Amino acid sequence: MVEFASGSIVKALSLFKEEAENNYIKISKLNAKAFSKELNQDLSNIEQIINNIHSIIDISMPLTSINRRLVDMQKNYPQIRSINILKNDTIIYSSNLENINLVIKNLNLFPNPIFEENILKISTPWIGRDFINGDDVYTNEEKISKNETFFIPISKTILSKNSDYNVVINLNNDYFINRFLNSIDSDYVTFELIRLDGILLLSTDDSKIIGTKIKEQDLLEKTFEKNEITKVDTIDGKKYILTYTLTDNFPITLAVKFDYEKSMSNWNKKEYEFFIITIMTIIITIIVSLYLFYLYNKGKENEIILHKKQSQEQEKFKLLFEDSHFLAAVLDERGKIIDINKTALIFLNQNINEVKEKNIWDLKCWRDAEKVFFKNSFLIGPLKKDISKEIIALNSNNEEAIIDLNIYTISKNNEHNYIIIGQDITQRKNREKKLKQAYSVFSNTHDGIIITNKDTKIIDVNNAFTKITGYTKEEILGIKTSILKSSIHSKKFYENMWEKIRTAGHWEGEVTNKDKNGILYTEWLTINTIYDKNNSILNYIGVFSDITEQKNKDIKIRESEAKLKKFFHHSGVGIARVSLDGHWLEVNDKLCQILGYEKDELLKSTFQDITYYKDLDEDLTYVSKMIQKEIDSYEMEKRYIKKDNSLVWIKLTVTLILKENGEPNYFISVIQDINANKLYEKSIKQALLVFENTRDGIMITNKKNQIININPAFTKTTGYSLKEILGENPSILKSNKQDKIFYENMWKNLIENGFWVGEIINKDKNGNLYEELLSINIIRNSNNEIENYIGIFSDITIQKQQEKMLLQQARTSAVGEMIGNIAHQWRQPLSVISTASTGLKFTLEIGNKISKEDIIPTLDKINEHTQHLSKTIDDFRNFFRGDISDRKEFNLKKTLLKVEDLTIDSFNNNFIIVKKDIKDDIYIEGNENLLIQALINIYNNAIDALKEQNQNAKLFYVSLEKNENRISILLKDNAGGIKKDLMEKIFEPYFTTKHQSVGTGLGLYMTHQIITKQFHGEINVYNEEFIYENESNREC
Repeated sequence: MVEFASGSIVKALSLFKEEAENNYIKISKLNAKAFSKELNQDLSNIEQIINNIHSIIDISMPLTSINRRLVDMQKNYPQIRSINILKNDTIIYSSNLENINLVIKNLNLFPNPIFEENILKISTPWIGRDFINGDDVYTNEEKISKNETFFIPISKTILSKNSDYNVVINLNNDYFINRFLNSIDSDYVTFELIRLDGILLLSTDDSKIIGTKIKEQDLLEKTFEKNEITKVDTIDGKKYILTYTLTDNFPITLAVKFDYEKSMSNWNKKEYEFFIITIMTIIITIIVSLYLFYLYNKGKENEIILHKKQSQEQEKFKLLFEDSHFLAAVLDERGKIIDINKTALIFLNQNINEVKEKNIWDLKCWRDAEKVFFKNSFLIGPLKKDISKEIIALNSNNEEAIIDLNIYTISKNNEHNYIIIGQDITQRKNREKKLKQAYSVFSNTHDGIIITNKDTKIIDVNNAFTKITGYTKEEILGIKTSILKSSIHSKKFYENMWEKIRTAGHWEGEVTNKDKNGILYTEWLTINTIYDKNNSILNYIGVFSDITEQKNKDIKIRESEAKLKKFFHHSGVGIARVSLDGHWLEVNDKLCQILGYEKDELLKSTFQDITYYKDLDEDLTYVSKMIQKEIDSYEMEKRYIKKDNSLVWIKLTVTLILKENGEPNYFISVIQDINANKLYEKSIKQALLVFENTRDGIMITNKKNQIININPAFTKTTGYSLKEILGENPSILKSNKQDKIFYENMWKNLIENGFWVGEIINKDKNGNLYEELLSINIIRNSNNEIENYIGIFSDITIQKQQEKMLLQQARTSAVGEMIGNIAHQWRQPLSVISTASTGLKFTLEIGNKISKEDIIPTLDKINEHTQHLSKTIDDFRNFFRGDISDRKEFNLKKTLLKVEDLTIDSFNNNFIIVKKDIKDDIYIEGNENLLIQALINIYNNAIDALKEQNQNAKLFYVSLEKNENRISILLKDNAGGIKKDLMEKIFEPYFTTKHQSVGTGLGLYMTHQIITKQFHGEINVYNEEFIYENESNREC
């Protein structure tokens, strides 16, 4: 029975292996044929691109235009990584801008032995983003650590045979590998592309080193002779089912390698599972039976027949035990290893001596959890039932593997042994995991997925399909995809689509469909064809994204672009597109206006050319940071040099625009003319400088007359800091020396005229009085509303004291002149008095009798002149003793007569004729004595000037008149006028044209001060010609 079972197993195994081998040889051929066809199609498309590139690319075109066309070409071919045009080994144009200016030397181009020489060449693989040194070879680990990908460049001369230009197209290895991996189980099938000289160009096996030479060179040579070869062969001690197919247009061989051992373990799933279960059951039965025989016959060596049978069965058991593909071991009742097969030893990477007699839990392959499991299983006594479970073990590569573990108990005569049988199911688990992940992606992706049979009847859809179309899976299954048609597209559209699907197995494009409710939506649809092993169509898979919202966004973007274009050309600020090297790519009219250049002139220059040298370094630093992606925009104020070489201040805002791949593309610059602002800012700074440093106090209030700012001079004068006085009313400085009427008049004039200027006495923080010359101005806004009041004042306390001293000096100086006047006025009355009294005395001395009638007239004359002397004394006393600060209303007519009384004798003694035009009584408010002093100074100056003249008639005119609100006193003499160069100096202090013994130079200065400061009037001096008694006179 055992012999029959084992024989049947061997025979069944042999039949299974033979059938599987034949099937996989067929599958290998079919795969090679199918993928060779696809590869040939892909490479033919690429060759067509190379052959036609000269008709698409014109080398005379601008650099950016050529690169843009290369990018657009690449987008339509996923099998291409980049398209590059070389001149003299240097890439000058590329769809990958990082390749530009790279020098590609020694491409090791391989000539095609089939076709015309130098028509098409394929180089050694390159490693890197697109290009590095082609001689470099990296291991798989190094490649992963460098995050690099292998590429297969294809090179061909373009334009003409003698041209220096070549096109190099880098194939996208990932595209081909993914197509291979997505179509077959990569666990036991390897696809490779091999050059005819044996160089490995591409492999789905990560352990293979790209760029190295394969060992099966003899198979390549046979392939070259026969075009295709399929056989079972051994490479590096490993058995493969091999198929080599030569591509049609390129010196490349497509190799399909089936791992023989793995293939045999991966038969049809149902047959495989049935076979495994059957084989395991038979093996376990045989092992158990044989082991029972082995135990039963142990020690019975004298029974020769049984011994021989036992030996035979042991040999058979040993054969099955040792050569099994399962992990197998025999344990005693305490868990110690009695025997273990080769498969288990290979898995452990140990020999029999290292593990025999060891406890099962002491094997180094177990983690702590598994060790505890085995100890708990074997140390507590015999197992009560068989165990079946999945555990984790470390394989020979120290990698975690999932083991399907079964433990069976064999008992005899109260002795318990255990057989452990395990199978490494890691790959199966990984496949299940991938299937789950794929199903999860299928169910949860945002893209709709639809699967149909070859007749386009729907057999499955995902959740996203239901969400987008509104159809449930139950509603749509078995229905043709035409149910989604919107009738937007023409019949020709669908004919072209299906023609592409039939010929290329793939189509993608934009489609407008309708959902369950008849609402149209736009989708980006990709359709791929699924073939069976005989290259017959099995299914179509459609993957689509609802881009309706994106389409609407695109429309809005186009509308925004139109608006932006309009804004660009009609903006009130300068706008420009600037290349990474600084060239102006596009400028608007406003920028040309700001800079004074024509557009054509600007487009021939760079921003560096017109940037003021002191601002250039800062600008270039910002540009560098943007290109290095440290910042994405910057703002600065700088100066441009205009066409007329003048400087203009601008505010520059620059933003970096990126390409689709995230690399820098160009800059958008917004240029605002701030020249006027800068000038205003400069004036503001100057004003602030004045505000902070002027010796005049400045106070600013709001429209409510609350103080909002003061300058340091204000603080110095008043003692108040800004913190102390902020928000206060300026009335805090009132001294009460001015009455209510003064302030009412001040505010009336301020509101009516917008300003007021005058002298005022205020009080500082400590209560000390000070005099100031105050100027108040009103600041109004654009609506003519009051915003602020600005008060500027000078502390004139010391000046006032000096003026008083000067006035006192002038008055003292005038004393001498007044004494002279007194002498003149007293000389005649005294002479009369002296003569009268002397005559009376003489008459009495000679004894003459004097009658009463004679004495009384004489005494009356003496009394009259004595009264005149007394009046003169009163006039001078009033002049000198009067309070100059006393202000009251007085009659100007009477004042002028008083001045005449005080000076008439000086005029008479110098033969000066005084003419008057004083008729009306005119009243004015002020200090009369100050005005008298001012007028006497003028009178005396006229007298001094006329003394020096020899005219027949010396004249002095006085007139008084009033016109509306203006009172004028006109004083003239005919002393010849004043020299023009002296006229501006006569009112300066201490200026005199007289000898120092005659004048002090203070008289006219004090007159000017009294008229302008005390009476708020003005005094002017000028020369003119007039006629008197037929004589021409020049008067002052």
